[in-house]
Formats: sequence, structure tokens, C-alpha cells
Amino acid sequence: MSRRALRSLHEAGTLDLPAAVDFVLEATAAPRLHVVAHSTGAAALLALLAERPQYNAKVGVAFLLAPAVLLRSAYSPVLRLFAAGTNFVQPQTMAKLIGKDEFDPDNSIIKRLHGSDCDTIAPSAEICDNILFRLVGYDSASLYPDVQQLRRWLPRMVDTYRVERPDFNHLDFLWAPDAPQQVYRRLLHLLVGLSR
Repeated sequence: MSRRALRSLHEAGTLDLPAAVDFVLEATAAPRLHVVAHSTGAAALLALLAERPQYNAKVGVAFLLAPAVLLRSAYSPVLRLFAAGTNFVQPQTMAKLIGKDEFDPDNSIIKRLHGSDCDTIAPSAEICDNILFRLVGYDSASLYPDVQQLRRWLPRMVDTYRVERPDFNHLDFLWAPDAPQQVYRRLLHLLVGLSR
């Protein structure tokens, strides 16, 4: 991937998303659109709506799935380093630690994080094959307080929905076999209701 193509969440929100919104509105001649955003897409959308308030009129309803906006309650020590409101590690230092412009699994800090508990004969070897699991952890329930804080900051929020399955995690919104039953049917029902 070209380094020129990589953008921060702020740039994605203030440059890329407005272009996409304007393109869709022009192509459909609709006065506004509804947005479904997952994870950092939610952060980018909120950056757009905060930095370019004229886009609030162009977005009817935003559905924020597992919004990775605050990350203050993140279980993962690595995610805590990135969390909003922390000054523990400067961005330049973090880039040196895990790679600049892209995730670099060959980086020495990543190798140290992977460690000996991921030896091929260790019971944890299967889990450790996924280095991202080591970095972000599994327990997405730890982010629930951050979602509640976000709810307090967004006074026009209509509803929140917490998936009933206790082990449903951040990536399950995308990849879980039961995501249609847990999330998408409800979401589509709401979207159909909005289009009437």
C-alpha cells in the first residue's frame, strides 16, 4: 500500500468522508443519507460531523457499530497507549515501536510482545498465531463504559443496542456467522423504517 494513500482518522473524516457523502448525494439526488460505520469508521464520521458541521444536515441517522472513539477502558495495554486523552506515548515514538504508516509484524517490539508463550508447542500457540489478538485482546465488553460515555456526549442519540451474546466481540460485527441475527436484521429493520 502506498504511504501516500494512508490517512489518519481525522483526515479520513474531514477529507475522504465528505467526498464520499457528496458523491452519493449527487448521484442519488437525495437530500441526505444514513451512515453505518464500524469501529474507526465511527471515529472518522464523528470527526467529520465535528469539524465540518454543515455535514450534520447531510447525514440523517448514523449507526455506530462498536465505535472505537475513546478507548479509555481498553483491555489491551497497546490500545491503552493509543487511547484518547493519554499522553503516555507520543505518536512518533509509537510509530517507531510498531511501524510507521502500516502495521509491521517484523518489528522488534512486536516480536517481544509475541514472546515465548507463543511457542509452537505451547497450549496458547493457536491463539498466538493471530498477533492482532495479542495486541487488541478479546474482551470487547471492556469498551462498554466508553460507549456509555460517548452516549452522554451525543445528546441526540436515539438508541443504543448491546448484542445479547456475551462473547460477541468487536470483530464479530463483521465476521461472526450469527452477525445477521445479532445485528444486521435489527439494523435493516431500522433503515427500512427510515426510508418510509
